[in-house]
Amino acid sequence: MRLSVADVHGLHVQASTPAFGYTTELQVDDYVVAIGSAIVERGDWTFAAEYARINGIGEITTSFGLRQPYVDASDSGYISSTWHMKPWLEWYAALEGSWPSLGDRNGNYLYTAVFATDLMPTHRWSLKAEFRDNWQSASTSEDTHYQILALKTTVDF
Repeated sequence: MRLSVADVHGLHVQASTPAFGYTTELQVDDYVVAIGSAIVERGDWTFAAEYARINGIGEITTSFGLRQPYVDASDSGYISSTWHMKPWLEWYAALEGSWPSLGDRNGNYLYTAVFATDLMPTHRWSLKAEFRDNWQSASTSEDTHYQILALKTTVDF
C-alpha cells in the first residue's frame, strides 16, 4: 500500500501562439493531489486499486483580458486484475471511474471497462491490444457511450 500527497504552491503555466499573439496563463496558488494505491500479487495474478483526489483553485487569464476562475476538485479511481498466463502473454481487466466533483456523484462522470491482452515476443518487445468501453455524462441531457480499440507496441532499448 502507498499513500502519496503533493502540495504545489504557486503553480504557473503559460501557453502562447506566437503567430496570433495570443497567450493563456494559469495561476494556481495551492494545488493538492493525494493518491492512495494498493497492489496484491498471488501466483499468476496481480490485483491493483488506486484512488486519486485533486484540489486546486486559481485563475485563467488571456492576453485579451479575459479572466475566469479555475477550480479542480476532481477524483478518480480504478480496480484491476492481470493474469500472467504465460511468460509471454498477459490478460488485463479493469473498471475505472472519474468525477469532476467528489460531492456530486450524480453530475458529470466517466466510467470505463477495460480489457487488454499483452503479447511479449521478446523480453524487450511488447504488442498490446486494448479495448475501452466508455460511458460519459454530457453537459447536455444525453449521455455518451463509445468504444476505443487501441493497438500499441513498446520496444525497450
